[in-house]
Amino acid sequence: MLVLLVVMEDDEIIERGDQDTLMAENSFYTDLYHSQFEIVT
Repeated sequence: MLVLLVVMEDDEIIERGDQDTLMAENSFYTDLYHSQFEIVT
């Protein structure tokens, strides 16, 4: 099953695709994904 992700910023679609594609593109989504694992001090 393919899951389509739609990434929005300022009420505009800025990216779309499956997770593997977005992660491979080192995109805004990639940064957003990795930010959930960062330790905030």
